[in-house]
Amino acid sequence: MLPISAVLINDRVHEAMLAQSDRFGNFAHGFTYAGHPVAAAVALEVQKIYAEIDIVSRVKKLGPVLQSTLGRLKEHPLVGDVRGTGLILGMELMQDGEKRIPFDSALKVGARVDTAALRHGLILRVIGDRLVFAPPLVIESHDIDEISKRLERALDDVARDLKEDMLS
Repeated sequence: MLPISAVLINDRVHEAMLAQSDRFGNFAHGFTYAGHPVAAAVALEVQKIYAEIDIVSRVKKLGPVLQSTLGRLKEHPLVGDVRGTGLILGMELMQDGEKRIPFDSALKVGARVDTAALRHGLILRVIGDRLVFAPPLVIESHDIDEISKRLERALDDVARDLKEDMLS
């Protein structure tokens, strides 16, 4: 892995930065890896490979697969909402998704789903009671199906555990 960085801003933000720099002094900013010749050469080669494998078409084709396959989990009792675009998706875990009632943070539902997912061979990115999906751009539809199956098993495990906790 070779790091590289860049920042893109629109004209409105750029003009505001210039105006403030005129008023308060130069806005000096940089990144450790910005413009490194080796990182830049690697980044250019990655761009060539992306063009060769037509990565944009892959994302356009597989994005809807990810959205619909994981989107169906919105029907699960632990899932309050599923939203995303392309190959990026977020899933909110909620006590009641229709009424937008979150789980009590003491229940640590997100962490419990993370632990259950690991038992099923799935590594998640969990932020509180939110699951974040940004799979590699070379993912295949059968991989998305497998993610969905493993995630559903993990959600089922946690739902069962929560029910047992309430009965205890």
